Amino acid sequence: MLYIDEGLLQEPGRQHPWTVSAQNPEWKYYDFKKNPELIPQVLEDFKPFEHHAAIQRFYELVAWLNGPDSKFETSDARFDGIKPNTQKDKWNKELACHGGFVTLYRNLKYNLSEDSRTWSNQKILHGKNPATSYQPSRYLKWMSEQSGHLIQQITPGFMYGCIGTGFLKVYCLDGAADNRDKFGYQLIYRFWAWGDTEEEIMKNLMVDFEALFQCVKKLSSEVPEEKS
Repeated sequence: MLYIDEGLLQEPGRQHPWTVSAQNPEWKYYDFKKNPELIPQVLEDFKPFEHHAAIQRFYELVAWLNGPDSKFETSDARFDGIKPNTQKDKWNKELACHGGFVTLYRNLKYNLSEDSRTWSNQKILHGKNPATSYQPSRYLKWMSEQSGHLIQQITPGFMYGCIGTGFLKVYCLDGAADNRDKFGYQLIYRFWAWGDTEEEIMKNLMVDFEALFQCVKKLSSEVPEEKS
């Protein structure tokens, strides 16, 4: 199943790269492109479950996204663990899990909104955020749309896992020379799995991660050329 979260467009953004979380100063940004060995060490949410093959597969996914063959990178990841299922009317299982990770193009210009400067000029002129926000770039929209097509092709009929996409605002510090052009978005992939036991959940979560792995590899090989 695929879930597209339009509501995330209204969420507040963060800069890239960020430093520490405002929610918890112990949550820090790590550049896995430079230090991939940190992945299993610093993703604290996943550590209690890392004895499962699905979590090891997630580590491999994050390592690939930040590795030399990828045109993407990650900026954040979370896992809420396993909890009682509150949506039994849709998924008749006792337990559920949820998590996600944030991706962006390694070429930071691809993440920047085409109307970033117009929005910034309006903000400067009126001294407040304009009523209408800047929009995701054509490259982020392509990534989201293609993700939907690919995931549905990879996992037809699979009902005990779900993958969601959404756009999160970002201010790319190194994305452009002019500060007015640095506003854009990142793409978040969110995932859910259901099961009656922890083992069943992890089996279904593995299906999610395998689908995501195939998806981002395919997307990376087809990133469109930058348009002038």
